[in-house]
Amino acid sequence: HWQLDQALQRAGHIDDQRQRVITGFEAALARSGHEMQDLIAQVASWKGAHAASVHMMEQSCQAFAAHSAKVVRDKDDARAATIALEATITALRAQLAMQAGKMKGAESALELVHDTHFNMDSLMEGT
Repeated sequence: HWQLDQALQRAGHIDDQRQRVITGFEAALARSGHEMQDLIAQVASWKGAHAASVHMMEQSCQAFAAHSAKVVRDKDDARAATIALEATITALRAQLAMQAGKMKGAESALELVHDTHFNMDSLMEGT
């Protein structure tokens, strides 16, 4: 009886020890499970931040490309406007030259008429 009691008592102690070890393992597993979940969440957060920064960079690149294209268009527009303005100035100069020529012609004609009248008056006075 006594040996059986001792054997049972030892088996109970062993069971208690086993139970404590098992509980310790379960707690360690639960902790590592929580740590694993935290790590997974952190990695997901990093991936999200990376994706957001890549998206922002892509948007910045697109905005820069659009701005560059606009600058080129504006430069082309400015060049076209300058060419049009130069053509207008050239046309105006030509018109002014024509007007000056017409005025000079009219002045010459007036002088001719004046001279003719003067000569006729001189002739008339002489007679």
